[in-house]
Amino acid sequence: MRWEHIDPEPTAAGLVRGPLTGALLGTVVALAAAWQQTACGPFAIARLYLALPHGLPRRPMPFLIDAHERRGVLRRSGAVYQLRHIEPQRHLVAGGRRTRASADRG
Repeated sequence: MRWEHIDPEPTAAGLVRGPLTGALLGTVVALAAAWQQTACGPFAIARLYLALPHGLPRRPMPFLIDAHERRGVLRRSGAVYQLRHIEPQRHLVAGGRRTRASADRG
């Protein structure tokens, strides 16, 4: 592109488009920076990653609260939910396959 083809005279559309583009770009960059500085961004990405191929519920908090309060499968230690028994932990670590200890018993 040659500079001779650029019109040096500002137009009304150019004077409006420039600041609007800058404001939009600044907003996008600020939101991206804020997304990385909070726990919300990585949590949303992890939630989508686990929900799509692995079957985690779309809204995991009601699922965890139900497993803790109604079913007694989880215990709560501060803000962390933990499995109460070792067998479900072993099952999850094995990727859903039966572990050697559970295969010996059943």
